[in-house]
Amino acid sequence: MSAQSELTASNRAIVLVAAPTLAAAEQVSAMLAAERDLDVRTQVVIDGHIDPLGDGKSAAHLVIADLGDRGGALLNDWDLRGANTPLIVIGPANDPQTMRRAMQLGARDYLSPPLTSELLVSAIRQVLSERIISHAPGTGGKLTAVITAKGGSGGSFVACNLAHILTVHQQRSVALIDMDLQFGALPLSLDLHSRDTLFDAIAAVDQLDPVALTGYMTKHESGLHVLGAISDQLAIPSEVSVEAVHRLLGLALQTYQHVVVDLPRQIDALTTMVLGAADNVLVVSQQSFSHLRDTKRMFELLQGYVGVPPERISLVVNRYVEKNPITTDDIRAAVRPQNLVLIPNDFVVATEAQNLGVPVYEGARNAPLTRALCAIAERVDAGVAAADAPPRQAERPVKRALQRVLGMR
Repeated sequence: MSAQSELTASNRAIVLVAAPTLAAAEQVSAMLAAERDLDVRTQVVIDGHIDPLGDGKSAAHLVIADLGDRGGALLNDWDLRGANTPLIVIGPANDPQTMRRAMQLGARDYLSPPLTSELLVSAIRQVLSERIISHAPGTGGKLTAVITAKGGSGGSFVACNLAHILTVHQQRSVALIDMDLQFGALPLSLDLHSRDTLFDAIAAVDQLDPVALTGYMTKHESGLHVLGAISDQLAIPSEVSVEAVHRLLGLALQTYQHVVVDLPRQIDALTTMVLGAADNVLVVSQQSFSHLRDTKRMFELLQGYVGVPPERISLVVNRYVEKNPITTDDIRAAVRPQNLVLIPNDFVVATEAQNLGVPVYEGARNAPLTRALCAIAERVDAGVAAADAPPRQAERPVKRALQRVLGMR
């Protein structure tokens, strides 16, 4: 069985921990025991040879080389069979020669004891994300992922209208993909009825080319192509092949100039893959204590667990009201986003668009809400972060409540 087919079957990335002794390898392996989407294996280094093929059946997607007491001596004997496998080195601190040798061998990261599980997992997520990006079949299109920090924040509304505006306002070829496998209903937001679904495309991904992929899409009159997730079958996210979705995304990026993915509010192997590959991640939230608490948690997960660089993440505050007790100053203090963008509240326009299945750009082109979405579309299409919010506002008494709810010092 090939490494690719094994990943397709198990949805797990194979991580090989190599060390001079079994005890050392198992110590590092134990730090990853809680990561269910990682298939962690160990290998005792003999004569300096680290073989990513390990058991002769499945190649590792990532190698962690723990140098132990041998330091750079182990790297000096590095076997070139590992040259094409991403590498993380655990070695002594304050040892420039060993660090330099690790970089020469293509190490993506160099860690030194004392090592925590959090630091190791973060490094692994970052390297695997880079691997996904560098191995993505499609390199021409841009990928924007939309995820909510709290249910009901309006993530699907933002994703749907952003994709439509990219199509009609930015004049791009755009695919909108719904990855909420159990409750996704994006086609309904555009008054569309899908014949084929994401699951149909995944099942046929090995036979698809760009022309065939468009045949699975539902076409909106604007030119936007939509791949919905509504199915008569109950979909269990853990049973969906991450590798197959990865290939589908790569093909979509070959076919379209921009791909917008609406993600469910969860962090798992599938969403981690999409988030790690995205050029832009839009986290949609609102102005409330509970929203801010969950938004802070989402940012911690995206940056610390998934490994998304902060500059790729934009916090989108939907239904923004200037006179709300929670100000942009409070939001910055609680979440510390590098990029903050506001979508003004317009309940009538938004509700009418949802109920009629008519995008806001068609029904209320000049509304402040629509103009804010157009600004986001222009920024993600240009490959830069969403526009920052207006100047900081004066502090209000709500700050003390925020500190209590969010545990801020």
